[in-house]
Amino acid sequence: MFIQNAIPSRLWEYLIATVLIILAPGPSVLFTIARAIAWGRLAAIATVIGNAFGMFLVSVFVAVGLGPVLQRSQLLYNAIQWAGGAYLI
Repeated sequence: MFIQNAIPSRLWEYLIATVLIILAPGPSVLFTIARAIAWGRLAAIATVIGNAFGMFLVSVFVAVGLGPVLQRSQLLYNAIQWAGGAYLI
């Protein structure tokens, strides 16, 4: 059981929570289904990998302190909201 010794127990809890969040129905699941129907299995797999990577990045940013920074700076919070909205358009 080398892996159990190498990975802290909290990481397993995080991974389980991440998988459950990814599997929960929402926009990312609908997007993955649409990609699978339109482009096939490989596109759907790439979409799932991209979604998981994006969730990982958000988790890392929050873990290193981006959350408290955004709570204190209304200007930075609004800038990120506008950037996200512009990205979606």
